[in-house]
Amino acid sequence: MTATLTINEHGAVLLPESFRERWGMKPSGKVIAEETDNGVLLKPAGAEIPPHPLSLEQRLVLLKEAQGIWKDRDDLPDFAALRAEADRF
Repeated sequence: MTATLTINEHGAVLLPESFRERWGMKPSGKVIAEETDNGVLLKPAGAEIPPHPLSLEQRLVLLKEAQGIWKDRDDLPDFAALRAEADRF
């Protein structure tokens, strides 16, 4: 989800209400701004980040169920050959 953010005359960044609701933030909540190569990454500060909806055990079960789902695919390129070709450069 993307949105255009507004900076008011006091330098405060105004987040859309839908963002604040999604992350459980109060209107006076704080965000952390992190500069990246692609711009600025904003994330809720502190304990305002909601917990993941699945427990660690549930996520591990899903990962184990998905293990090997690509092994019998014959429509994928030969990645070793592609890597060897790219290594020439």
